[in-house]
Amino acid sequence: MNNLDASETSQWNNGDGFNPIGDADTGFSGSFNGNDYEISGLFINRPDKSGVGLFGFMDNGTIKRVTLEDVQITGGRYTGSLIGFKRSGTVTDSHADGSIQGTATYTGGFIGYHRSGEVRNVSATVDVTGLNQTGGLIGFNGATITESWASGSVTGQNEVGGLTGRNGYQPPLAGIISQSYATADVTGEEQVGGLSGSTLSGEMKNVFATGNVTGETTVGGLIGRAFVMISYAYAAGTVQGESQVGGIAGHTGTFSPFSFTYWDTDASGTTEASGSGESDGITGATTIEMRQQSTFEGWDFDEIWSITEGETYPWLQQLGLPVSIESEEQPGETPRIAVLHQNYPNPFNPLTVIEFQLSETRDVTLEIFDITGRRLAVLVDDLRHAGQHRINFDASGLASGVYFYRLTAGEFTRSRKMILVK
Repeated sequence: MNNLDASETSQWNNGDGFNPIGDADTGFSGSFNGNDYEISGLFINRPDKSGVGLFGFMDNGTIKRVTLEDVQITGGRYTGSLIGFKRSGTVTDSHADGSIQGTATYTGGFIGYHRSGEVRNVSATVDVTGLNQTGGLIGFNGATITESWASGSVTGQNEVGGLTGRNGYQPPLAGIISQSYATADVTGEEQVGGLSGSTLSGEMKNVFATGNVTGETTVGGLIGRAFVMISYAYAAGTVQGESQVGGIAGHTGTFSPFSFTYWDTDASGTTEASGSGESDGITGATTIEMRQQSTFEGWDFDEIWSITEGETYPWLQQLGLPVSIESEEQPGETPRIAVLHQNYPNPFNPLTVIEFQLSETRDVTLEIFDITGRRLAVLVDDLRHAGQHRINFDASGLASGVYFYRLTAGEFTRSRKMILVK
């Protein structure tokens, strides 16, 4: 029911900090609704403990609308900000930022190990350091991720990725990732990718990565080592490595798992789609071409993707435009701290969604006006964290016509028009 300042946890338990909820024998199985309030300053220092996070182990149930600000967490095997080991259940509409350090396998900015269930509309702006299977959002994913993203930085050894370290394993641990992205910079040794270090089973569809990727061997702008179908995807960061280096993948096996997939040949610094030579279904394009809708043949720009012609790479309508893939500001311009997206659907009746993106935590106001300038509603008037925000607007009490919504975040102000048709 309130924001929680958890900074005093740094003094708890002789410096070990907060004791995670749920253990290997009895994980959390209930329902927790954070109501979009913030838990700030959560501290855990348990480098030898398995299952570290706000929730150590989750067996089933639902966790939603949780915001973790400025976490400082160190754990052993299975470490994340929200959950160390998620056996099953659903996690939705949540965000974390801060720093995570894992001293063993399976470290994620949000979840260390995701075995079953669903993760939807979650995000992490976290600096993650781990060993093997380290990801900006999830260390190991064996289930479903949709409408989610990660930014910050990820550093590890083997199987290191901007979103997931490893995606999928043997059945039934099939990793399904859709409508998600990563902008995190990724550094590792072997099997290093902008989106995932490796993907062994499942599918990836409608995904992208724009972070810079650095490794030694099997390094890809999107995937380090790929063995599943990947479609409607792109990569647009720099890629550096010593062997098996590709704009999309470091290694693709003996078959081609790609279709409708693109990479920026200018930004990546490589003209090779795959370090292993398999490139069917992958197309290289210049930065100019990557910012043109016509380049992306077969993509759904009606319901899935959007693009600002000549200015941005494609972005996912459900998640909005990541600040990091906007066109660069011109010299002398104020750096953009927010983005206000066009509402969808538009025209609408009577429900619509308004989304905005913040590059840093700000006091935010989101207001609705009619064509005379009369203010009709205030949808947001509080402090909001960096990242993507989605607001539902119900215009049942208004007549058909043209309306405007305005976002104010610090010195940033932007208005857009929307049309109500009944």
